[in-house]
Amino acid sequence: FLKFKTIEHGFLRSKVARRIFFLFILCSLIPLSILAYFSLNQVTKEISDQAGVRLYQETKATAMTIIERLLFLKDNLDMVEVHIHEGRTDFYQPSMQVFRDRLEGRFNGLIFISNSNQVTPLLGTISDLPQLSRDEQQHIDGGKTLVLAHPGIGKFARIFMFKAFYSSTRNTLVGEVNPEYLWGGEGFLSPLTELLVLDRFNNVLFSSFQEYYPLQELKDSMQGKPASGRFTWIYKGDTYLAAYRDIFMVSDFFDKWVVVYSQPKSDILAPLNYFKKSSGSSARSARRGP
Repeated sequence: FLKFKTIEHGFLRSKVARRIFFLFILCSLIPLSILAYFSLNQVTKEISDQAGVRLYQETKATAMTIIERLLFLKDNLDMVEVHIHEGRTDFYQPSMQVFRDRLEGRFNGLIFISNSNQVTPLLGTISDLPQLSRDEQQHIDGGKTLVLAHPGIGKFARIFMFKAFYSSTRNTLVGEVNPEYLWGGEGFLSPLTELLVLDRFNNVLFSSFQEYYPLQELKDSMQGKPASGRFTWIYKGDTYLAAYRDIFMVSDFFDKWVVVYSQPKSDILAPLNYFKKSSGSSARSARRGP
């Protein structure tokens, strides 16, 4: 433990005294070590719990952002409906430029489908429309707006909005949502976290995950807490914290989306690990002396 030079006087010249001294030091260090160990575990738990709460709050904020944008898109379709009702279907006229520019930032395409299935392009292009189920068609025929996801190419799924034209049977407005508008924008994705958005069929609408995403872990967690909750998952030996929340849109859009935020535990505990590393380096430097 300690290296002494020649000691001419003092109680440490005695072998028994030295043993008593070292035993005293050892008995002092053991309680301090135990206290430090439990304190470290408590701090680690507090940091993890706070991170879980933060992820949960982020799911709520993102869910509100998504629903606000979908409602805003619905209002845009309402405005298009008014323009068509007034006979203004050529959005490329100079007088419609401001309105058209706003729509082009929010929709990749807009079409009007008559009850005889005649398609009138209004803005951009839409191809390969998804087939509607009987319940989905009834939702539209009831004068409501349907949001429907369809597999896309690349990072984003294709999101469509269907709206009955003045509640008339099978006269329908269809818009394909611009994914950059729905998923983009400053502050949409929180730093150091990964975001996953699923529809009611567990189709991926948006994912910032590069490889694996915790779909099965999410399903297992939702069996006990279907609307919102938190869980942990492991990938390639790393532990991740995650939180999820439903966006219940059945009454408005006949769908239910799930927002999932996740973050590696190593990133969450990085400040604590840095502190431990810095403290250890300082202690070693102090022992070495000048």
